[in-house]
Amino acid sequence: MAVAVLLGVAGLITSGKPSADVVAYEASLYPVINVDDFAPGEPQVVVLRGSPVFVWRRTSAEMELAREQDDPDLWIAKQS
Repeated sequence: MAVAVLLGVAGLITSGKPSADVVAYEASLYPVINVDDFAPGEPQVVVLRGSPVFVWRRTSAEMELAREQDDPDLWIAKQS
C-alpha cells in the first residue's frame, strides 16, 4: 500500500515539470553572452530576439577611463 502511494506521489511530482519547449522559451528570455570569447577592445554584433546588439569587451585602459569619468557632478553639468 505504501509503495503504491509513493509511486502515485512521484508520478504527480514528475508530471508537474515543464516541457522542453517551455524550458527553451524561458531560457530565451534571459540570454547569456560570454564576453570571454571576444577580443578586448573589439566590438561584436550579437542578435538577440531578432535585433542586433553591439557588445564589446573593454580593455583595461577603457575600464580605467570609465572609472575616472564616473563623476555625477559632471553628468549634471553636461545636462545644463
